[in-house]
Amino acid sequence: TGLSIGFDTGPGNVLIDGLMKQLFEMEFDRGGQTASTGDTVNKRTLEWLMDDWFISKEPPKSTGREQYNLDYIKSIIKRCTELNLLKENIISTVTAFTAQSIWYNYKMFIKHRLEDWNDSNIDLFMSSGVFQIDQN
Repeated sequence: TGLSIGFDTGPGNVLIDGLMKQLFEMEFDRGGQTASTGDTVNKRTLEWLMDDWFISKEPPKSTGREQYNLDYIKSIIKRCTELNLLKENIISTVTAFTAQSIWYNYKMFIKHRLEDWNDSNIDLFMSSGVFQIDQN
């Protein structure tokens, strides 16, 4: 038996999926195709998104659609529209935010624990949404 740590790092794919529905009438960005057609990640918007209180909150923490909901998605659309961002660049930027929020949480709350444990027998699982381990 070992120590288990689990927590949400941020919105995961909720914002990407919600923006795809609002901007493209699609359920999600299959294979990141829409994000990859964007030609830029808007740094100002990325910084604004990273300032979200949940991202820097120390674990234990959990979140979902109560935080990252339609109102939140509409605030992103409003801000990006004011900056004249193309729809594809909005998806690119929010995809970068999702990745950066995961990296930030790893760097701030996990990395030092891995180094402190100095144990070569560590399993690290990172997932988005529901994660299921096949018991067979």
